[in-house]
Amino acid sequence: MGMRVQALLNRQNRVIKLSAVTAFILLAVLGGWRWMHISDTDLTTPVLAQTDMALQQRINQVEQRFYYIESRLNQLESQSRYAGTLTGSSTSNQNQLNQMRSEMDSMRLEIDTLRTRLGEVECGLLKIDERTLSPAARQARRQTSTSEACRAEPALPIKLSARP
Repeated sequence: MGMRVQALLNRQNRVIKLSAVTAFILLAVLGGWRWMHISDTDLTTPVLAQTDMALQQRINQVEQRFYYIESRLNQLESQSRYAGTLTGSSTSNQNQLNQMRSEMDSMRLEIDTLRTRLGEVECGLLKIDERTLSPAARQARRQTSTSEACRAEPALPIKLSARP
């Protein structure tokens, strides 16, 4: 039974790490895209500059959370390997296994929260992008693409859920 649990935990760890890496790459690509197109827009107004700064802070917070989750996963992996080498009673092993399952469940919830917040940040980025388009470019984009809910009302403030 211990081998199956270990294999399951390793598989779950790989999936979570892959999700974290994918989200980090997505954030890096979005940040790079924004950086490359910053010269195309006029961000001299204080409102847009503050919005970009706030968005950058949010992205940094999401990155820090992903790093934290990755380090906790590494710790759990190390603990599970170490626990497998101990020759303790089955009760203590079961307690450790239950604790690891509890931590994995809480990490899943944290990842779901981060995914939701990442979606909100992406929506905010689309609103900022829509705000910075020239009227002609905005009209051309509306005629050629499907409507996106985040771009529908760019003048509305960007709403992010409360931090956990």
